[in-house]
Amino acid sequence: MKQTILLAVTGMSPAILTETVWALAMREKTIPVRVIAVTTAAGRERLRALWMPDAALGGLAPWEALRSALEAAGHRLGGRLRFGDTADDIRVITTSTPSSGRSIELGDIRTAADNTAAADFILEQVRGITANPDTRLVASIAGGRKTMGTLLYAAVSLLGRDSDRVTHVLVEPPFETQPGFWFPGQPTAKARSQGKKTKGPWVELADIPFLPLRNKITGTFGREPGSFLTLAALCRSSSSQNSTPALSLSESTPGCRVDGHALRLGPREHSLLLFLCRRTLAGEPPLADYQAAVDLWSACRADLHARRLPSGADWRSSCAIPVDVDSLRHDVSSIRKKLAKAGPAGVALAKFLPARGRFSLDLPTSRIDLPEATGKTSRKPRPPQTSA
Repeated sequence: MKQTILLAVTGMSPAILTETVWALAMREKTIPVRVIAVTTAAGRERLRALWMPDAALGGLAPWEALRSALEAAGHRLGGRLRFGDTADDIRVITTSTPSSGRSIELGDIRTAADNTAAADFILEQVRGITANPDTRLVASIAGGRKTMGTLLYAAVSLLGRDSDRVTHVLVEPPFETQPGFWFPGQPTAKARSQGKKTKGPWVELADIPFLPLRNKITGTFGREPGSFLTLAALCRSSSSQNSTPALSLSESTPGCRVDGHALRLGPREHSLLLFLCRRTLAGEPPLADYQAAVDLWSACRADLHARRLPSGADWRSSCAIPVDVDSLRHDVSSIRKKLAKAGPAGVALAKFLPARGRFSLDLPTSRIDLPEATGKTSRKPRPPQTSA
């Protein structure tokens, strides 16, 4: 069973944590294994009120009172609801000074640099939780500055899984702004609402829908987002590129360039990509049979080996080693995996590799640069056409 972790952004209202935990427990019978608060240096000072004795709570600290109330309601807290006044529980957003590079805690989030630091910090907190397949994230955006809630929502959209949640806690007026209110059932909760006696304030947890883009981003860019700025740059680069990448390679050195970015290939992978490029440039039809592809690939390799350079280090000497269907399948898969890690252009090119029912490089000849394939002048990929 997955363990629930509550990750909350907080500011000047530490009651956000006790209200959210109470709602999870009493409304949904869910007790987080642990609670993590992301805040500023000023927010950390406010959170310390959770462990300060309160006369209105019978001398108990708010967090102790909450645990006692949940246990009295029949919830077993053994090994759950871990939270304390440590740096592992209260995580203060940090940045660095440009002049010295020294790390400092943010007292507040006011400047563009503060926002960037907060974005990357929050993204890393979400990454640390979602990287563990045995966890389920409940992300509360109820506290802190609006910027913090927005950034947490964005981080969960980028890295969250289908089982994760984004929540906001709703508290009945006037308790939402009433000093000393921590959760329903506490002594100070006996107040009047809108001039009428109430049985107690209601506290509800609202789920905020989010789009889990994790797999989409990985499929598009071949990687998870490293930072908000990096992801933004990748998106801008991807939108400005033609959807059909340019491929350039030669017989002399194993490897290729995809939209100008170098990609290393093994000798056998390189010979396979050369074989595919030659067939595409020659206008040969796709092959449906892997065995037929192996026979033709072997002939191509023999031709490369016959024309090898005098140097004993020439990669083409490996073309004398026989290949079979398993070799072919393995190398197609290996090239695809390497392209998937080569950024947006590599991911795009992988879609043109052999697929089920089609053994060919389904790439326009105008996007292939392979001078040795024709023995004529280099066939440079033409710039992508843009519409007016």
